[in-house]
Amino acid sequence: MSRKSITRNKIFDIARGLAILFVCIYHIIYTPENEFAYRLLNESIWFAIPFFFLLSGYLYRVEHHDLIHRVKALLIPSVKYTLLLLIIGGIYCMLFHSYTINDVLIDLVYTYLRPEFSLKLLPINMNYWDRLLYDVISPVWFIWTMIFTLPVFYIFVRLTRHSFRNLFIICAIMLALSFMLYDYSSYVSWNLTIVPLYAAIMLAGDYCSGINISERIVNSKNYFIGLTALIIHVIMYYFFGSSRAFMNELGTIGKWSVITFFIQVFIGSYAFILACRLLGKIKYVSEFLQFAGRNSLVFMFLHRPFGVIFSDLLGTYIKSGPTWQVEVNAEVFI
Repeated sequence: MSRKSITRNKIFDIARGLAILFVCIYHIIYTPENEFAYRLLNESIWFAIPFFFLLSGYLYRVEHHDLIHRVKALLIPSVKYTLLLLIIGGIYCMLFHSYTINDVLIDLVYTYLRPEFSLKLLPINMNYWDRLLYDVISPVWFIWTMIFTLPVFYIFVRLTRHSFRNLFIICAIMLALSFMLYDYSSYVSWNLTIVPLYAAIMLAGDYCSGINISERIVNSKNYFIGLTALIIHVIMYYFFGSSRAFMNELGTIGKWSVITFFIQVFIGSYAFILACRLLGKIKYVSEFLQFAGRNSLVFMFLHRPFGVIFSDLLGTYIKSGPTWQVEVNAEVFI
């Protein structure tokens, strides 16, 4: 099977840009739980994260098989931006919220370590939790998950890239490991329990690249199939509980949500790419989304701390984080 070289594709940049905007909006705009807007934002964030893994697998090239380089490309920007913003946010909180240097250092630990580890390393009173500037839902969890997923992907990618049979077998093993890790989720961080699941998504993404599936989607004009895929995706989200398969809360059908989640990612991505193709025809929207896509890591790390500071200045809500729900009215801005 021949494999075409992959050059920069504006549709992929638009898709990355739109996906990262989903993440930003979810973390900054708050609506009452279980209303339509909440469920829409909820679905967008659960789709956006695995889509990044799928795209990462799709864009993998053999000639760039360098694990250390990929890890550096993820870790160095995360350290640089987060340290900078911890300083900015720390100074802000010291000026306006009686923060101390010790508080800033605690923020640093809890930003880079999941609570399962940080609580053992640096125990804090639970009443202190709401004082954390970035809290434990920091975007850094995504970086750690990707860093631990990459070695697994690199180990198996040469076995799966030209063989659907091998892909099927290895993905089945990965999903079974996800089942097992779910049982032991109390011992490890949930963003480590999903590593096999996301490795399987990346492997399948790489295989899709080998059969040039994105070119078929991008060149397709059958939007009826895309709309059908979107409807199926939404049905799976609402009725199979697969939206939360990337956490240790697997939804209404328990462990089987891992499988429906895996399938749902590809069905949703088909509709998503077609939608991005339409957005690519709108000049200024296309240019902005391409810019956001090329700088998705920057958006990931900038939106949350600045969102916290701006919302605090505007008095629109007290703390950032998806567990915070507030009543939204016409006077509430981002």
